[in-house]
Amino acid sequence: MPDDIFSVDSKSGYSERNEHVDDDPDLLEICTLFFERTGEIDVDKASSVSDAIKKMASLTYECIISDYQMSGMNGIPVFTGTTFQR
Repeated sequence: MPDDIFSVDSKSGYSERNEHVDDDPDLLEICTLFFERTGEIDVDKASSVSDAIKKMASLTYECIISDYQMSGMNGIPVFTGTTFQR
């Protein structure tokens, strides 16, 4: 990990890949705009737990931000069974 957590990777233009999970489309969009405002943070959006888990199967995230109260399933299963590696 770089000393400066906001160091920009020369290939992607972003420092780290992050995932934001929320079933409220407005809140998901507003938060994503906030996180990406400097151009140094890349955020993948997921509108459901199942969508988030599918993305996690093929991508590695530095940080996952998840709503807890979502329709159908709360945010805890996003982290259940997830292996954190460093």
